[in-house]
Amino acid sequence: WKPSPRRSAIYVGDPAGRAHLEAMGIAPRPYRPDALGGDDVLVVGGGAAATLASDRAAIARWLRRGGHLVAVGLDGREANAFLPMPVRFEKKEHIAAYFEPFGMGSPFAGVAPADIHNPAPRQLPLVRSGLVVGDGVLGKAQGANVVFCQLAPWQVSKARGTLHSFTVTGDDAADGQRSALLAMGTLPWAQFGQKVKAGRLGATYTFAVMVKPIGEPVRLRLEVERAGRPWDRAVRGNDTLVPPGRWTELHVTFKVRKPYPQGWTAYIHCGQEGARFRADAFRLYEGDYAPGQATRGRNLFANPSFEAGTKPWSFCYGCAQHNLKRTYRRTSFALARLLANMGVAGSTPLLQRVAKPLGGSGGASLVRNGDFAADANADGVPDHWLLSASKGVICKREKAPGIDGWAVALVSPATRGRKTSTMLAQHDVPATEGQWYRISLKARGEGLAAKSLTLTLMNMAGWRSLFDYQRFTPGRDWQRFTFDVRAKATAERRTRFQIWFSGPGKLWLAEVRMVPIQDPTRGRWLEGLYLDTPEEWDDPYRFFRW
Repeated sequence: WKPSPRRSAIYVGDPAGRAHLEAMGIAPRPYRPDALGGDDVLVVGGGAAATLASDRAAIARWLRRGGHLVAVGLDGREANAFLPMPVRFEKKEHIAAYFEPFGMGSPFAGVAPADIHNPAPRQLPLVRSGLVVGDGVLGKAQGANVVFCQLAPWQVSKARGTLHSFTVTGDDAADGQRSALLAMGTLPWAQFGQKVKAGRLGATYTFAVMVKPIGEPVRLRLEVERAGRPWDRAVRGNDTLVPPGRWTELHVTFKVRKPYPQGWTAYIHCGQEGARFRADAFRLYEGDYAPGQATRGRNLFANPSFEAGTKPWSFCYGCAQHNLKRTYRRTSFALARLLANMGVAGSTPLLQRVAKPLGGSGGASLVRNGDFAADANADGVPDHWLLSASKGVICKREKAPGIDGWAVALVSPATRGRKTSTMLAQHDVPATEGQWYRISLKARGEGLAAKSLTLTLMNMAGWRSLFDYQRFTPGRDWQRFTFDVRAKATAERRTRFQIWFSGPGKLWLAEVRMVPIQDPTRGRWLEGLYLDTPEEWDDPYRFFRW
């Protein structure tokens, strides 16, 4: 056995195809007719016919020299515009097909019928000449290294595996500092708005909002409906195709023709799978439309520019189209196998991912002078640290074998009739509510009467611990202790990071750190290893992108 030669990809076609290859971990070069080499695989997506038609002769010579080509989602007109051999197609509905497994030398090795199953059937240009696989959803040209894949993953789902979401961010806004960021994912439709008090009977009202599509135009409309049965509308605006990249104000003016005792629900409606857009500066007021941010009357919306967060806004939607997502995954796998069989493989970051501890962070420690290197006044207590202890307790710095920097030795003598306590602490260590932190230190002890030592970060405003108490028991040899904790509240100042114990004994501490980390409960498999984002109903071990 010999490994197949590695080849590089060149892509020509619509931008969605290039984005998909890049998500697979493949970095295709742009197409140039004079740059096709024997170690290249030309990947052709929809819309490439006009570019390649004039290079038909050059492509024919390259294929005769052993070039490899993968055509994804092309119809007969597009394919025959640049391929040197005629290829027949038939436009027909495709749902599923069966075929036996292919051998190792086949360009279809590793592709199974499940990978071309299409639970959302539609008509496709199916291959009808050369080697036809299944019902023609896959095929190979006669006498050339030209493979056809008629299910283009990026045509199956424009969302390309993304999840629906609603967040408030501070990186772009039409008014104030924040805006709502909405992603449709595979949702067939969604409504974003809030419940408000209904307007006066017979009065005229205006509903206006600033929107900004991301990446591509998005079709949106404004609606105001009864907040209860029979859900009849006070107004339904026209569908508007909003261009991306800039803020645009949508508005609709209407007259209240009947009472709505249940109130109104005013919202943006979107029925475009895969759409992403921002929304800001919502206005619902009595009077005719006035451009800009002006309102002639009271704005019925609460928190109209999201400066106070997500409340009271709601993101209502129908069920996500899981069939689309599944088909996207399986067709993505089929395309990845076809490319890999031709020598084009995506990057596989698995080893890089597991080389770093789960929840790891390379950030700076929030604990200052945690290696105890600085002691400007040479009093034995390192700079930024303080000793809070019973009378007779000694703190001194020492050099110790196997320690990166200095160690601090805390010596609490045995006493009669009174109980001693020893605490090493540092003020103003910040914490943010909900953020996870990894606290690590090295410790060893001799003659410690306490069964365990205690560590926490205390908020001195109210004297509440910012995370659960952590306890550890050092032995005679140096040992590293690590604690992953989640902050219960936010405090920038007036905090105290503290390590303490009761009774006599000697404790050595070294290399104390506290760094922010990613949520260790989510698992590393959620990011970086998939074309899309796994959900609760997924098997987390089946859909690696390679």
